[in-house]
Amino acid sequence: MTGIPVAHRVLSALFCFSVILIAPRSIAMVSSEMYLVRLTQKEKVLLESLACRDKFDIAIEKVIASGDAKSNPKEVYAEVLCQPHDKFKLNAIHHVVFCEKHGAIWKCPRSELAIRMNDDSHALIYFEDNIAIETAYDIIIKLANSKYYQGEDVPKPNQSVCNIHQHFNDDHMPVPDVYAATCGTQEILISTWCPQQECPRIIGKRELY
Repeated sequence: MTGIPVAHRVLSALFCFSVILIAPRSIAMVSSEMYLVRLTQKEKVLLESLACRDKFDIAIEKVIASGDAKSNPKEVYAEVLCQPHDKFKLNAIHHVVFCEKHGAIWKCPRSELAIRMNDDSHALIYFEDNIAIETAYDIIIKLANSKYYQGEDVPKPNQSVCNIHQHFNDDHMPVPDVYAATCGTQEILISTWCPQQECPRIIGKRELY
């Protein structure tokens, strides 16, 4: 996910695959520097208020928190999944809010939308809230149904953490009708402008690191 701490990326992995209880050593498979943080009931109530009720007037569904061994031990990251507020083709739509605790103060400066797929995987795919739900859904289905791009495997949304966002060029300007789907360590460029082909279409793919 672009522009957010590794801590939130680890938490996203847990949300995406419906993990509720997980041993701390399991997080090491995602990042050896991360560890789960047990929140107090008071903190859970506060995060429900800050992330879901105050912003969207919705109750909380789940919250997972972690710390980063490389950062200040007083810094904690939390990803708050609000109860679904909408549906699109039987798939639940959620607000996901990214919160951070510095010292004793919690702040929740950033949020996205997420769609919980109504299939066997129940994968949670993130997308920026300025992207139309229908566009995000079409991109997800395109990825799910595509096996290869130029001879290389296309990552599946139900097998890795995926985040869909507007694509920007080298001058940091948004490219019209082009979106980037970041799935794990891969970025897939998808265009919704398709004058002569099935839409949307994959137009690029690269390893991020």
